[in-house]
Amino acid sequence: MAGRTARFLLAAMLCQPASLISVPSATAFEIFGFKLFGSSDDENEDVVDPLNYTVTLTVEGGDEDLTEALNNASSLVQDVERPVSGSLGVLAKARSDRERLVAALYSRARYDGVVDITIAGR
Repeated sequence: MAGRTARFLLAAMLCQPASLISVPSATAFEIFGFKLFGSSDDENEDVVDPLNYTVTLTVEGGDEDLTEALNNASSLVQDVERPVSGSLGVLAKARSDRERLVAALYSRARYDGVVDITIAGR
């Protein structure tokens, strides 16, 4: 009986310091890059070398419906508020945008449309 009491007191003394340590509360839970609970205060925290850009989409000889369709198809236009990862990020987004814009033109039976993307005038 005395041995049990001694072990109980020893266990209680060892556990007491752990109960005094405060653990910060979890405000968000992230797994595999997806945030399941909570929100991210800084949306740019995962972007390496964040670069903000501006975009102008000009449709020559097109109607408003075509302009709207191309604006909706363009990831450069849709994501203008989110920075890309450096100048290489702009190039990658522009390259994929070209394919998306050509596909949008083809879906509207505009088979002779030309997509010209310039970055910093080049």
